[in-house]
Amino acid sequence: MSKESVSLAVEIKKNGIPSFWVNTADMQEAYSLEVKGWTKKVHWKESTVTGAGLGVFASELIPKGTSYRILKDEQNLIVFKGPEDIPPLTEATKSVIGNYILQIDGLCFIMVPGSTVNHNSQGANTKVEKISNIEVHGVATVDIGIGEELFCDYVEFGEPPKWLADFSKTYNIPMPFKGYNDFL
Repeated sequence: MSKESVSLAVEIKKNGIPSFWVNTADMQEAYSLEVKGWTKKVHWKESTVTGAGLGVFASELIPKGTSYRILKDEQNLIVFKGPEDIPPLTEATKSVIGNYILQIDGLCFIMVPGSTVNHNSQGANTKVEKISNIEVHGVATVDIGIGEELFCDYVEFGEPPKWLADFSKTYNIPMPFKGYNDFL
């Protein structure tokens, strides 16, 4: 990863999510695929999921089993062990937590920036794999053709840790976990 992405994660932890991230297109356009950890070419446009906003689409074939995005703590991933790890609670931070916080195998985190891989339980073609307590990968579960939208099943995120569920209720922040939003 580049020094730019290390600085980005550190800057977010210190100052909060940049305010322009509330606009998903601006958030995605602000950083290179390399800084974001993408190993395959992708692009963003209106999702095929009604009401989802932007989605991410393959710009090249992504073969089954490919780690198409590699995320590492302090680079393009921020790991949360408790509420003390949440960046300063700006409106943009609340928005990003509400849209992009995940939990896989006990590891709670946000991708920097979020991927915009939307939920589709029937059409999921990706999953997030925990590699270690400081690294996760986005992995294709089937071959994803050029122009196809990337989806995952948010139900696989399981239950948020208790501290995060309490945080969500305290600050009235919906999250991409079953029972914490109006679409799962």
